[in-house]
Amino acid sequence: MSFMQTCSAHALERHSYRQTTGSDSFDFSWELTVSETNVLEVRGNGEYYENICDDRCHTIEWRYVTDDHDITAFRDDDVIRVEGTFENKPFIKGFKIDDLPWYQPLSYSLRCFIDSPDQKTAFWMIRPDTLDAIKFQARKLSKERIMSQGRSVMAVKVELGLTSLLKGLWHAHYWFREADGIFLQYRGVHGLPGTQETIVRLIE
Repeated sequence: MSFMQTCSAHALERHSYRQTTGSDSFDFSWELTVSETNVLEVRGNGEYYENICDDRCHTIEWRYVTDDHDITAFRDDDVIRVEGTFENKPFIKGFKIDDLPWYQPLSYSLRCFIDSPDQKTAFWMIRPDTLDAIKFQARKLSKERIMSQGRSVMAVKVELGLTSLLKGLWHAHYWFREADGIFLQYRGVHGLPGTQETIVRLIE
């Protein structure tokens, strides 16, 4: 039986993570409630994300809230509709996509990919900083041991990249615990060449 099938109704999964870029860091909470729809809430650094997903880890609805933003997005067939306020200004836009899934919280949505025999997958995601819909590709690279919370853990390493003509210019990596798919670590550069690497690690 796969680990995705072992979740009981209304189960609550809680974790804490630390994100570090150079000398700047902050902690954030990650809470997953599993029922007819799976609701993931992420809070930290003045930001709140609510992600509603189906049992295939596909995003149904997404909300993003800060002091300057209050955005809700939902899928309407092959359109992602985004509306609310962005930078304290009204925002409404529809992004025409294809039939690929929408994976907004990759720390959760890639679990189904980890638990599948597939070696790569493509999907759509909305960039919170620009509210653009972008197509990405993830592929499994290897299984390897990494240190997590002071212990050696077997993890599945996944590479994330673009599918456009710029696909060779950027990539990032995720590590998920092989036993249960829990997100352990992320490494990637969020900016122009020379920008310091951003690292996210499970701390609790």
